[in-house]
Amino acid sequence: MTDAKTPEDRETLDALMAKADSAAERLLRATLPLMGEVPPVDLGTVCRWLGFEVYSRPCDAFGAICVLKGQKRILMVNTSANRGRARFSIAHELGHVLLGHRSGPGMSGLRDSWRESQADRFAAALLMPFSLLMQEAGEAVGSLSRRYGVSREAMRLRLRALRTAQSRRRGEPYFIRAPLFTRHDMD
Repeated sequence: MTDAKTPEDRETLDALMAKADSAAERLLRATLPLMGEVPPVDLGTVCRWLGFEVYSRPCDAFGAICVLKGQKRILMVNTSANRGRARFSIAHELGHVLLGHRSGPGMSGLRDSWRESQADRFAAALLMPFSLLMQEAGEAVGSLSRRYGVSREAMRLRLRALRTAQSRRRGEPYFIRAPLFTRHDMD
């Protein structure tokens, strides 16, 4: 995640991350009942519910990209990427759309990196919901990453965020690691 330079920046960044979590939770509340067994979260169901047409093809330029043209919503997915990367890219792009991010001239710099971090947070919250992960305490990272259809690195980062959130809820300093997962989290 992008570092905040001042306490005000930290508060702004925390608020952006909370908004990403909230958006993913609302989307999951609406779509999880439409899915079969989860995990993994069925991104096809999510895309259909959001009204996206999904197209896939091999490409070197991007992992996934959303195109909004009038009322039409199109999601293009790179089939050259591995499954975990493709799923995260899809969720990341959906995050940009649902969080109201716009691109164009003058949209670079620190605030742009914050939007990227917010879209990453949305993707993680969508693909690896805390509510589901909490039911899997004690599982190894490799096993969890396969079950949720994400990379090991994405799962490690999400588990770290879970530990941090638990520590904050208990009023502990954020850098103390809470023992959420009791078994060694490496395969």
